Amino acid sequence: LPTNPGTITLLKCLFQENSAALGGGAICPRTMHCRVLDCTFVDNTGASYGDAIYLENAAKVTTYCDGCNFYYTKSAFVTANDVTKNATISVNNSNTVLGLSNCVVSGPWAGKTAQLMALNSKSVVVVNSTLFAQTSYPLVLVQGGNVNIINSIALNAASKGAGRGIANQASTSIYNTILTKADEKVDGSNVEVT
Repeated sequence: LPTNPGTITLLKCLFQENSAALGGGAICPRTMHCRVLDCTFVDNTGASYGDAIYLENAAKVTTYCDGCNFYYTKSAFVTANDVTKNATISVNNSNTVLGLSNCVVSGPWAGKTAQLMALNSKSVVVVNSTLFAQTSYPLVLVQGGNVNIINSIALNAASKGAGRGIANQASTSIYNTILTKADEKVDGSNVEVT
């Protein structure tokens, strides 16, 4: 494995029905910076973390997605793994940076924890993107690190208001964003909404 990360660019790729024993059903950048441009992720699953993308506790890498679509079409992929840990995109590294720009993250409709889960991250930035689900779990779960959502839509349309947009246990800033319910404070953390 290289000591200093290089960069890989994925352009106009389709990742469909991929799976992984741990995480990152489609991609798991460990030792490379990753640019993902105009790609589509359909029905991928990771057994524990990150059905589509998992940034694990590895090197200091940056992953940037622009113009990508993440979605589910089959219910088997929605409930196939550990709902207490999994999300469409998971970040579990205090050294990693994740950027989503002009992306759509749609589904899961049932038994996943979140669309975006920040377990521990240096920085997660979501800009001009749409995150949508219909689940009683939060749409964005922030358990560590720093998450910024800017000029975006983050809607959890679970029946009877059961779903939250943001569940926060660290630091989250939300600017010019359409948002469902957010936990403003959990365990001494804060959500800044402007």
